[in-house]
Amino acid sequence: MVKDNSKKYIFLIFFTFSLVLFTLHGYFTKTSVFADAKFYYSYTRSLVFDQNLLLGNEFFSLGLIEKIPQNQFAPIFYPPGVSIFWIPLFQMTFGFTNLVKLIVPNLTFSGFEPIFEYSAALTNIFLGIFSLYLTFKIISRYFSEKVSLLAAIALFLTTNLFFYIAVEPINSHSASFFVSTLFVLFFLTRKKDASYYLILGLIGGVAGSVRTQDLLILSLPIIEIILSHRRSLRTLVSYSLLLAFGCSIGFSPQILLWKYFYNTFWYSPYFEIGFSFLKPQILHVLFNIQNGLFATTPTVFIAVVGLIMQSIPMFKRSNILNLIKDLSFEFWIYIYALFYFLLQLYLVSSWNEYTQGGSYSIRMMVTTYPLLAFGLAAVTERVVKKIGVRYTIYIIGGFTILNFFSILNYLLKY
Repeated sequence: MVKDNSKKYIFLIFFTFSLVLFTLHGYFTKTSVFADAKFYYSYTRSLVFDQNLLLGNEFFSLGLIEKIPQNQFAPIFYPPGVSIFWIPLFQMTFGFTNLVKLIVPNLTFSGFEPIFEYSAALTNIFLGIFSLYLTFKIISRYFSEKVSLLAAIALFLTTNLFFYIAVEPINSHSASFFVSTLFVLFFLTRKKDASYYLILGLIGGVAGSVRTQDLLILSLPIIEIILSHRRSLRTLVSYSLLLAFGCSIGFSPQILLWKYFYNTFWYSPYFEIGFSFLKPQILHVLFNIQNGLFATTPTVFIAVVGLIMQSIPMFKRSNILNLIKDLSFEFWIYIYALFYFLLQLYLVSSWNEYTQGGSYSIRMMVTTYPLLAFGLAAVTERVVKKIGVRYTIYIIGGFTILNFFSILNYLLKY
């Protein structure tokens, strides 16, 4: 068994390695704020430097528009969640630069310097690695610490999670992974009372304010409420209302921004682009050569197989007429995980921009990884029993090398 301090050192090494890799990547690219990250960064910079949400100057400085609009008003439909996470360290950096200006009066800071980009990256790297540690702690409740640690390491090093934590952390995916992990931790470990559903709703709302699609994680407690309290209409309704109330609080930053920018309490660009729910492109999303989820990061496929492996035998042993009553909560973890993965896969595959050309693997699926970790741990446990820890590490190492070469190929091509 690995000592507790040694385990913490492993995650500290991952944090340091991610920080170094991000620094090197930023040095060669001369910027760390790419594509959608420019919109998220605009929120944070405007709130800290200008104390407003007139984003015209941010859009102009980041090359999103060719000239600053009148009154600097520029609508933005991207969710604000990750930008809010960035504010504390960004504000501290702003304060530090003001102190520097007292010493060197000629210096000026605009909020677009590398030091400010670094503050956003540092926040997301911390959130990503801390979430990985929490994921390890969650699955270690059901598997040995040795297996859980190997599964957590594999989840980080062999999937696109590594890319969005260590290579291009200035985006929403680390925050999405963090909030989803927090949700799963609370969902599996807390006593199921009124505050349980209120707080789950709150976390789910925050997840939606990071990425709107992540509101779907609330489907898990909704199912749990229906299964557990279906015979008591009063309890079912009260817990559902608590869940909805918590969600409305957590999601309120997004709702208020929609009202501010578009004068409506609901506006989603995803629906403007449109969905083809009757013709989901599932095979393309999973297997296309450029960024297919399974093709690019086969560890995700292995994790899904693990969920299925754990589910089928339990179904066979159970009395189908008393399925809900007889099955243990440990079994339902795999069902919940598989359901949430398939739900997100269907949504992503139905969206008319399912190709996600600027994505290393399918980035929108990162929200499912805290639950997929259970499937990965199940496979890891079987492999360890069959060939031992040493050869399991060799296999993880091989997949890690494959992932690193795949990331390098992506960076050089796209």
